[in-house]
Amino acid sequence: TVVEVTGKLLGKGETRANSVIDVETIQAQPAGLDPLKLLVRVPGLQVSSSDALTGSFSMRLGMRGLNKEQIGISVDGVPNGSTLSNGGTMPPRLLDSANLVRIDASQTAGDLGTPSDQALGGYINFQTRDPGKEAGAEIELTGGSYGYKRGYARIETGKSAAGTSAYLSLSQSSVNTWPGEESGSNHRRNASL
Repeated sequence: TVVEVTGKLLGKGETRANSVIDVETIQAQPAGLDPLKLLVRVPGLQVSSSDALTGSFSMRLGMRGLNKEQIGISVDGVPNGSTLSNGGTMPPRLLDSANLVRIDASQTAGDLGTPSDQALGGYINFQTRDPGKEAGAEIELTGGSYGYKRGYARIETGKSAAGTSAYLSLSQSSVNTWPGEESGSNHRRNASL
């Protein structure tokens, strides 16, 4: 016995206050930039931090007066969990900006299809790029002021005979926490498969 249910998702496909940050915009940004910093390009979103790279504890995110505890956030459509009291996981902990291909920001209340438990005033989805169909590799090496160093590598398996593909990416970055000889440092490592 097959039971088929057909229906329309409330609000799906209707005109909403949606913004898209596309791959061309993402690739035009400095290497290693925190994915949340890209949101400053969206009218109505406020992003600030205590440093240029953004640490997850110093980051502030607001959408039309609501804070990150009231905005639904996901990576590849998977909710990050509640960010109340610094809970949940913000996107910079889950992905490297070099693996990012798109950001969708909806500034309306979440509809039934929103995969979040806290999308009171909007929803943001970070979309990572799929594995490549051809085998290959990418390497990025970046340096900058205040001891900033970053390395990124991505290896693509290409499409196998079974039709599957995969990738492995590794990145590591470090920067002085503040200018001066007595500065501490901030290190970040990321691995994605």
